[in-house]
Amino acid sequence: MVKKAFIRTLEAIIAIVITFIFLVGILPLKGTGITTKEEIRVLPNIIDEEEFRIKTFNLTINQCFDDEETWIDNLVRKRLSSDYDYIFCVYGNLNYPLIDDLPNKEVFVDSFFITKNLDNYEKIIVRFYYWIR
Repeated sequence: MVKKAFIRTLEAIIAIVITFIFLVGILPLKGTGITTKEEIRVLPNIIDEEEFRIKTFNLTINQCFDDEETWIDNLVRKRLSSDYDYIFCVYGNLNYPLIDDLPNKEVFVDSFFITKNLDNYEKIIVRFYYWIR
């Protein structure tokens, strides 16, 4: 009798250990297909490029852009998957208007304050909104 009880207890412990290993080790490996904001670094990567700074200051202030086949789209698409849509906005001051064109989804945003050069203190705010299609 004692031997049967010991074997059943051992079986229960082994079943619990196997279940725990499955829950901790195997289930988290299934990907959800959603990339988090930390994995996407579009604006922080292009903000230091000289071409980006020069062309950004030639854009119309207080306007947003999402056009394909433009220099902005070419820079963004090198760093952002085609699974994402985006809007790129340039503002002249901190009192920027709200964006009406954003979808009813989880939208990520990167924002930077840049200057053209240190001699001529011309400043703009660049905001980059992006979301999964």
